[in-house]
Amino acid sequence: MNFIKYYDDMLSENDCNNLINYTKELYSKYNEVKDKLDPRLDYTCRIRETLGSGSRFYYRVHHDAYTENQKKLIESVLEKAYNNYQKDFTLDSNYDNIVNNWKVHYNPVGGYINWHNDLGRKSGHEQSWHREMVFILYLNDMEEGELKLKYFSDVNVMPKAGRILVMPTAWPWIHKADRLFEEKFILTGFFYNKQLLRGMTTNYE
Repeated sequence: MNFIKYYDDMLSENDCNNLINYTKELYSKYNEVKDKLDPRLDYTCRIRETLGSGSRFYYRVHHDAYTENQKKLIESVLEKAYNNYQKDFTLDSNYDNIVNNWKVHYNPVGGYINWHNDLGRKSGHEQSWHREMVFILYLNDMEEGELKLKYFSDVNVMPKAGRILVMPTAWPWIHKADRLFEEKFILTGFFYNKQLLRGMTTNYE
């Protein structure tokens, strides 16, 4: 059992296209102001460039940039995905579907991300142990850009609009996506462990 699971048709093609078009509008707005502001601190349209020493390249759009209706739509998708995953693997009730952390990643032509896990870091070398599951909701169909898992080489998940992937965040669920020759849009975030969140002052990053 590898605890890697994806579910298709979680979001309609029309809803996926609406999110993509809205993201493109935000990105266009971002391009108008990025030369005047520090791209790393641009809160005008809630977009950050993610450039990591040759390890990754994409644009990250914070959930705050989206409409209330869009947020409610994503909340319902995540709840359904979480419930499905919980049933498939009989998880306990310590997990929490906190929906105020998701972001849309816009990967332009040439975008990529090298081998990594999604456990993340809170500060310094302290791991973000409260992150336990990562979800990736694909917004467009692609013939490339599949998610490759280092230690589960038989699992390669292709981008398909409306497909959501759920898997653990830590080792050995190390994964990457190769350099792209077409645009890619994903919506991603985390399911958290309630017990580990108790007493923490976190913004769920």
